[in-house]
Amino acid sequence: MTPMEEQDLDLFERALAGNLSAEEQSAFDKQLSQDPVLGRRFRIFQESQQALQTPTLEFRQALSAAMNNVDREAKPIKTLFSWQLAAAAVLLLLVVSAAVWFVIRPQTPDPQSLMASHFQAPASPFLVRGGDQPDSLLQHGAVAYEAGRYEEAIASWSLLPQDHPRSEEISLYLGISYLAINNPGKALASLSFETTQPALRSAAEWYRALARLSSGDVPGATAALEAIISQSGSYTSRAENLLNALGKP
Repeated sequence: MTPMEEQDLDLFERALAGNLSAEEQSAFDKQLSQDPVLGRRFRIFQESQQALQTPTLEFRQALSAAMNNVDREAKPIKTLFSWQLAAAAVLLLLVVSAAVWFVIRPQTPDPQSLMASHFQAPASPFLVRGGDQPDSLLQHGAVAYEAGRYEEAIASWSLLPQDHPRSEEISLYLGISYLAINNPGKALASLSFETTQPALRSAAEWYRALARLSSGDVPGATAALEAIISQSGSYTSRAENLLNALGKP
Protein backbone atom coordinates (compact mmCIF):
# COMPACT_ATOMS: atom_id res chain seq x y z
CA MET A 1 0.00 0.00 0.00
CA THR A 2 1.38 3.44 -0.92
CA PRO A 3 1.76 6.24 1.67
CA MET A 4 -1.04 8.14 -0.04
CA GLU A 5 -3.47 5.16 0.26
CA GLU A 6 -2.57 4.76 3.94
CA GLN A 7 -3.29 8.47 4.45
CA ASP A 8 -6.66 8.03 2.71
CA LEU A 9 -7.65 5.12 4.95
CA ASP A 10 -6.59 7.05 8.06
CA LEU A 11 -8.60 10.05 6.86
CA PHE A 12 -11.65 7.85 6.13
CA GLU A 13 -11.51 6.28 9.60
CA ARG A 14 -11.21 9.66 11.32
CA ALA A 15 -14.05 11.10 9.22
CA LEU A 16 -16.42 8.22 10.05
CA ALA A 17 -15.48 8.45 13.74
CA GLY A 18 -16.20 12.20 13.77
CA ASN A 19 -12.62 13.01 14.78
CA LEU A 20 -11.93 15.65 12.12
CA SER A 21 -11.73 19.28 13.14
CA ALA A 22 -14.12 21.73 11.49
CA GLU A 23 -11.35 22.90 9.18
CA GLU A 24 -10.32 19.33 8.31
CA GLN A 25 -13.95 18.32 7.67
CA SER A 26 -14.47 21.30 5.37
CA ALA A 27 -11.31 20.48 3.41
CA PHE A 28 -12.33 16.80 3.22
CA ASP A 29 -15.83 17.66 1.94
CA LYS A 30 -14.33 19.91 -0.72
CA GLN A 31 -11.89 17.19 -1.76
CA LEU A 32 -14.73 14.65 -2.06
CA SER A 33 -16.70 17.04 -4.28
CA GLN A 34 -13.72 17.61 -6.58
CA ASP A 35 -12.22 14.10 -6.74
CA PRO A 36 -14.67 11.42 -7.97
CA VAL A 37 -12.15 8.62 -7.41
CA LEU A 38 -11.68 9.60 -3.76
CA GLY A 39 -15.45 9.92 -3.32
CA ARG A 40 -16.05 6.45 -4.72
CA ARG A 41 -13.40 4.93 -2.45
CA PHE A 42 -14.90 6.67 0.58
CA ARG A 43 -18.39 5.33 -0.18
CA ILE A 44 -17.03 1.79 -0.52
CA PHE A 45 -15.14 2.21 2.75
CA GLN A 46 -18.35 3.36 4.48
CA GLU A 47 -20.33 0.41 3.16
CA SER A 48 -17.58 -2.02 4.18
CA GLN A 49 -17.46 -0.62 7.70
CA GLN A 50 -21.24 -0.85 8.01
CA ALA A 51 -21.22 -4.45 6.81
CA LEU A 52 -18.52 -5.37 9.32
CA GLN A 53 -20.24 -3.60 12.22
CA THR A 54 -23.83 -4.65 11.45
CA PRO A 55 -23.98 -8.33 10.43
CA THR A 56 -27.15 -9.53 8.73
CA LEU A 57 -29.69 -11.82 10.43
CA GLU A 58 -28.41 -14.79 8.41
CA PHE A 59 -24.86 -14.11 9.60
CA ARG A 60 -25.99 -13.89 13.26
CA GLN A 61 -27.90 -17.18 12.91
CA ALA A 62 -24.95 -18.90 11.29
CA LEU A 63 -22.62 -17.65 13.99
CA SER A 64 -24.97 -18.95 16.71
CA ALA A 65 -25.18 -22.35 15.01
CA ALA A 66 -21.39 -22.53 14.71
CA MET A 67 -20.95 -21.74 18.42
CA ASN A 68 -23.46 -24.48 19.36
CA ASN A 69 -21.61 -26.98 17.21
CA VAL A 70 -18.43 -26.40 19.23
CA ASP A 71 -20.14 -27.97 22.28
CA ARG A 72 -21.19 -30.98 20.26
CA GLU A 73 -17.59 -32.02 19.60
CA ALA A 74 -17.90 -31.55 15.85
CA LYS A 75 -20.81 -33.96 15.34
CA PRO A 76 -21.96 -34.23 11.71
CA ILE A 77 -24.46 -31.63 10.60
CA LYS A 78 -27.73 -33.46 10.21
CA THR A 79 -30.05 -31.02 8.52
CA LEU A 80 -30.03 -29.25 5.19
CA PHE A 81 -31.02 -26.03 6.97
CA SER A 82 -27.75 -26.03 8.94
CA TRP A 83 -25.78 -26.35 5.73
CA GLN A 84 -27.72 -23.45 4.25
CA LEU A 85 -26.84 -21.26 7.22
CA ALA A 86 -23.19 -22.19 7.00
CA ALA A 87 -23.15 -21.46 3.27
CA ALA A 88 -24.83 -18.09 3.86
CA ALA A 89 -22.21 -17.21 6.50
CA VAL A 90 -19.34 -18.12 4.18
CA LEU A 91 -20.89 -16.15 1.32
CA LEU A 92 -21.37 -13.08 3.51
CA LEU A 93 -17.77 -13.24 4.71
CA LEU A 94 -16.57 -13.50 1.12
CA VAL A 95 -18.61 -10.45 0.08
CA VAL A 96 -17.33 -8.36 3.00
CA SER A 97 -13.74 -9.48 2.38
CA ALA A 98 -14.02 -8.57 -1.29
CA ALA A 99 -15.36 -5.11 -0.45
CA VAL A 100 -12.54 -4.46 2.03
CA TRP A 101 -9.96 -5.69 -0.47
CA PHE A 102 -11.37 -3.34 -3.10
CA VAL A 103 -10.87 -0.39 -0.74
CA ILE A 104 -7.30 -1.19 0.28
CA ARG A 105 -5.94 -2.72 -2.93
CA PRO A 106 -3.42 -0.65 -4.96
CA GLN A 107 -5.26 1.36 -7.59
CA THR A 108 -3.92 2.98 -10.73
CA PRO A 109 -4.21 6.76 -10.29
CA ASP A 110 -6.40 8.55 -12.81
CA PRO A 111 -4.25 11.27 -14.46
CA GLN A 112 -7.17 13.60 -15.16
CA SER A 113 -8.46 13.42 -11.59
CA LEU A 114 -4.98 13.95 -10.16
CA MET A 115 -4.40 16.96 -12.39
CA ALA A 116 -7.74 18.48 -11.42
CA SER A 117 -7.07 18.01 -7.71
CA HIS A 118 -3.64 19.66 -7.93
CA PHE A 119 -4.46 22.43 -10.42
CA GLN A 120 -5.14 25.91 -9.15
CA ALA A 121 -5.23 29.00 -11.34
CA PRO A 122 -3.18 31.77 -9.71
CA ALA A 123 -4.33 35.38 -9.65
CA SER A 124 -3.63 37.38 -12.78
CA PRO A 125 -0.84 39.99 -12.56
CA PHE A 126 -2.37 42.07 -15.34
CA LEU A 127 -5.22 43.88 -13.57
CA VAL A 128 -4.60 47.62 -13.54
CA ARG A 129 -4.40 49.22 -10.10
CA GLY A 130 -4.58 52.88 -9.22
CA GLY A 131 -4.19 55.39 -12.01
CA ASP A 132 -2.19 53.26 -14.45
CA GLN A 133 -3.28 53.36 -18.06
CA PRO A 134 -4.65 49.93 -19.02
CA ASP A 135 -3.61 47.91 -22.04
CA SER A 136 -7.13 47.20 -23.31
CA LEU A 137 -6.58 43.64 -24.58
CA LEU A 138 -4.39 42.70 -21.64
CA GLN A 139 -6.86 44.20 -19.19
CA HIS A 140 -9.91 42.65 -20.83
CA GLY A 141 -8.25 39.23 -20.73
CA ALA A 142 -7.32 39.70 -17.07
CA VAL A 143 -10.88 40.57 -16.09
CA ALA A 144 -12.22 37.51 -17.95
CA TYR A 145 -9.53 35.28 -16.40
CA GLU A 146 -10.34 36.40 -12.86
CA ALA A 147 -14.02 35.67 -13.53
CA GLY A 148 -13.20 32.14 -14.70
CA ARG A 149 -14.02 32.94 -18.34
CA TYR A 150 -10.82 31.36 -19.60
CA GLU A 151 -11.80 31.05 -23.26
CA GLU A 152 -12.53 34.79 -23.35
CA ALA A 153 -9.19 35.51 -21.69
CA ILE A 154 -7.41 33.34 -24.29
CA ALA A 155 -9.16 35.17 -27.12
CA SER A 156 -7.99 38.56 -25.82
CA TRP A 157 -4.42 37.62 -24.96
CA SER A 158 -3.90 35.74 -28.23
CA LEU A 159 -4.37 39.05 -30.10
CA LEU A 160 -1.43 40.69 -28.32
CA PRO A 161 1.79 41.00 -30.35
CA GLN A 162 4.55 38.47 -29.73
CA ASP A 163 6.99 41.27 -28.88
CA HIS A 164 4.74 42.61 -26.13
CA PRO A 165 6.80 43.80 -23.12
CA ARG A 166 5.09 41.18 -20.94
CA SER A 167 5.04 38.38 -23.51
CA GLU A 168 6.56 35.79 -21.13
CA GLU A 169 3.89 36.39 -18.48
CA ILE A 170 1.20 36.34 -21.17
CA SER A 171 2.45 32.96 -22.41
CA LEU A 172 2.37 31.60 -18.86
CA TYR A 173 -1.21 32.68 -18.21
CA LEU A 174 -2.32 31.55 -21.65
CA GLY A 175 -0.98 28.10 -20.78
CA ILE A 176 -2.76 28.12 -17.43
CA SER A 177 -6.01 29.15 -19.15
CA TYR A 178 -5.69 26.31 -21.66
CA LEU A 179 -5.18 23.89 -18.77
CA ALA A 180 -8.30 25.24 -17.07
CA ILE A 181 -10.41 24.36 -20.15
CA ASN A 182 -8.75 20.92 -20.47
CA ASN A 183 -6.63 21.60 -23.53
CA PRO A 184 -3.21 20.24 -22.48
CA GLY A 185 -1.75 20.31 -25.99
CA LYS A 186 -2.12 24.07 -26.39
CA ALA A 187 -1.17 24.54 -22.74
CA LEU A 188 2.19 22.84 -23.37
CA ALA A 189 2.76 24.94 -26.48
CA SER A 190 2.10 28.19 -24.57
CA LEU A 191 4.19 27.16 -21.58
CA SER A 192 7.26 26.19 -23.62
CA PHE A 193 8.84 29.63 -23.59
CA GLU A 194 12.36 30.61 -22.57
CA THR A 195 12.83 33.05 -19.72
CA THR A 196 15.57 34.32 -17.44
CA GLN A 197 13.10 35.09 -14.65
CA PRO A 198 13.30 32.32 -12.00
CA ALA A 199 9.72 32.78 -10.78
CA LEU A 200 8.24 32.50 -14.29
CA ARG A 201 10.47 29.55 -15.12
CA SER A 202 9.41 27.64 -11.99
CA ALA A 203 5.72 28.31 -12.62
CA ALA A 204 6.02 27.24 -16.26
CA GLU A 205 7.74 23.97 -15.24
CA TRP A 206 4.98 23.17 -12.73
CA TYR A 207 2.13 23.81 -15.16
CA ARG A 208 3.96 21.92 -17.94
CA ALA A 209 4.09 18.92 -15.59
CA LEU A 210 0.33 19.24 -15.02
CA ALA A 211 -0.28 19.53 -18.77
CA ARG A 212 1.68 16.33 -19.41
CA LEU A 213 -0.32 14.57 -16.70
CA SER A 214 -3.60 15.86 -18.15
CA SER A 215 -2.63 14.48 -21.57
CA GLY A 216 -1.94 11.05 -20.04
CA ASP A 217 1.84 11.30 -20.32
CA VAL A 218 2.56 9.96 -16.83
CA PRO A 219 6.28 9.23 -17.49
CA GLY A 220 6.78 12.75 -18.85
CA ALA A 221 4.93 14.27 -15.90
CA THR A 222 6.97 12.16 -13.46
CA ALA A 223 10.26 13.30 -15.00
CA ALA A 224 9.13 16.94 -14.88
CA LEU A 225 8.09 16.64 -11.23
CA GLU A 226 11.39 15.03 -10.28
CA ALA A 227 13.23 17.90 -11.99
CA ILE A 228 11.19 20.44 -10.00
CA ILE A 229 11.98 18.64 -6.73
CA SER A 230 15.70 18.57 -7.51
CA GLN A 231 15.71 22.37 -7.82
CA SER A 232 14.22 22.94 -4.33
CA GLY A 233 12.12 25.88 -5.47
CA SER A 234 8.72 27.30 -4.62
CA TYR A 235 6.88 24.38 -6.28
CA THR A 236 8.89 21.60 -4.62
CA SER A 237 6.26 20.72 -2.02
CA ARG A 238 3.47 20.56 -4.63
CA ALA A 239 5.63 18.39 -6.87
CA GLU A 240 6.39 15.98 -4.00
CA ASN A 241 2.70 15.66 -3.11
CA LEU A 242 1.71 14.97 -6.70
CA LEU A 243 4.53 12.46 -7.15
CA ASN A 244 3.34 10.60 -4.04
CA ALA A 245 -0.21 10.61 -5.41
CA LEU A 246 1.15 8.98 -8.55
CA GLY A 247 2.60 6.24 -6.36
CA LYS A 248 6.17 7.26 -7.12
CA PRO A 249 7.72 8.47 -3.82
